[in-house]
Amino acid sequence: MAGTAATDNHLASQYGGGQYENVTCFRAVEKLSLDALRGAEEVKPEGKAQKGGDLMDGLIVAMDMLSRHCGTKKYKKRIFVISDGEKEAKCSAEERRQVIESMNETDTRLNVITLDFCDDLDEDEDEEEDEAPDQKKAKPATKETKA
Repeated sequence: MAGTAATDNHLASQYGGGQYENVTCFRAVEKLSLDALRGAEEVKPEGKAQKGGDLMDGLIVAMDMLSRHCGTKKYKKRIFVISDGEKEAKCSAEERRQVIESMNETDTRLNVITLDFCDDLDEDEDEEEDEAPDQKKAKPATKETKA
């Protein structure tokens, strides 16, 4: 879990110096099960937002956990990120490239599940439906061309 008040992960212990702070390992690496999903339902957001522990820190800690658990064995490796999309992930293009490269090298797949992320979009669509047909804004037509 990223953005927690506490810090409990292998990388923070290994590197120290404030790296990977506010990231807490919720469970050990295991095959996805109904019990794991039920455990995720019990997680409640903390009241006060933390300065550290963004999405990229959490993703790097998860990749480290998978690497230490799987080693060189051929498992289907997946990381599931569940987020409300509220906190900005601060990382450089180089850090992002390294994470993507590492995930590709280890054949790790990333699944992102968003919660309450599209509520604003739903409201906009409802407003359009409430307008009279002649008041709706025309959407520009797109034309596909081949180069």
